[in-house]
Amino acid sequence: MDRPHPARRTRWTIAAVLPLLALAASWLAPPAKADPPPPEGPWRVLFVGNSFTFFNDLPGVLEALVKASGQKRGIEVVSRTAPGAKLKDHWDRGAAEVIRGSRWDYVVLQEQSVTPLASVGRDELFYPYARKLGEVIRAEGAVPLFYMTWKRPGAKEEQKEWTDSYLAITRELKARVCPAGMAVEDLLARKKEFPFHADGIGHPTKEGTYLVACTFFASIYDVSPVGLPASVTTAGGLTVGVAEGDAKLVQTAAWEAQAAVKKALEEDPPK
Repeated sequence: MDRPHPARRTRWTIAAVLPLLALAASWLAPPAKADPPPPEGPWRVLFVGNSFTFFNDLPGVLEALVKASGQKRGIEVVSRTAPGAKLKDHWDRGAAEVIRGSRWDYVVLQEQSVTPLASVGRDELFYPYARKLGEVIRAEGAVPLFYMTWKRPGAKEEQKEWTDSYLAITRELKARVCPAGMAVEDLLARKKEFPFHADGIGHPTKEGTYLVACTFFASIYDVSPVGLPASVTTAGGLTVGVAEGDAKLVQTAAWEAQAAVKKALEEDPPK
């Protein structure tokens, strides 16, 4: 019987061992490093509202606060506002096309200041157009963020009516809400003389706008604004803020309102 030639046996042995060595090397080699995830761009936020939004350039103040905070993810703001405008007015004037026309992370919906009251237009105006706009916002992959406003000076209604109105539509649409009205109520309960209102209609002073901007900061970033500068200057050169001695009080009111609204939304709605 023929016997394999020694040289041929050596070639067979090497041929059999090489694949095993390659496999072992692949097991022992360090895993390849994955490509780092692309950096997140800034939050893109569209504000839809009226003078409660454009007074003292609320979106610009928020942008300046975020910049001052050092957050890794910045923010870009765009406003679509008109004096006295309701959500219905924005709908009729093509807000849906603006929402569809760009990529947004949040679209802030601010109803006219008294329309959320049941006696004024909650069910006829606020809720129907919040639903229409909310549907468009969701279809574009963004989140509706309601801007809860506050009671007017001297109004017979309590802040609870505004709060309940905004909480109900936020729950229904599985949206988010910036509890500015709750922050105002809390702050004025702690310091009645705080200069929040600029007029009898309820427009905010610069100090008031600073409080609202702190509340938006807390709502979007879920981070406490306590420790932020007491004043900031917008890209347009407007300086807005509060006295140094009031800064922590104002920032705390904003953060506690955010905590309170999160808790309220987690609970069962009132019957």
